[in-house]
Amino acid sequence: MNQLTDLREILRYVPRFRDANFVIALDGAVVADDNFANILTDIHLLRSLNIGVLLVHGASQQIQELATQTGRTPSNTDGTGITDEVTLDLAVTASNRITHEILEGLAEHDLRGAYSNALTAHPAGIIKGVNQQWTGKIEKIDVEMLEAFLKGHIIPVIPPLGMDGEGCTYRPELRHGGGRSRDGRQVRRS
Repeated sequence: MNQLTDLREILRYVPRFRDANFVIALDGAVVADDNFANILTDIHLLRSLNIGVLLVHGASQQIQELATQTGRTPSNTDGTGITDEVTLDLAVTASNRITHEILEGLAEHDLRGAYSNALTAHPAGIIKGVNQQWTGKIEKIDVEMLEAFLKGHIIPVIPPLGMDGEGCTYRPELRHGGGRSRDGRQVRRS
């Protein structure tokens, strides 16, 4: 009887969130866990209820594992602090692997996904006299691109990387989120 009660509780939220978009932040450790398939099943359920889903992922665990495998030392693994060239290289490799794993998982659940360069980032610069090197700051989020994906029933997969207009890649701190859309709208994490 509890399952029926639980289902009724869940169903009361469906009208409220139908046609809404959920941004789901996934730590890299979650993607690596055996239970990730269950999360993908839940995402499939959300999509079947006409709820849009955007996936933003981290890569901390995978950066550390890749650093250990390659014998390199990252300046940080969690996306906070200075990102040196070695760490950026590890982050790009790890992030692309994770994005690919997510896309494979979505395909296994009959869902379409796409990797986008929707985050425009620029160098964080010099903070308190310290050059942040390849650490970036999110300047813009291409909301229109993400909305186009969602209208096409495509789940955007957003890695912890941003690019500038010159093709340089930066590692922004995604926990703070935010920025501006192309048309100047403020986009914040809530």
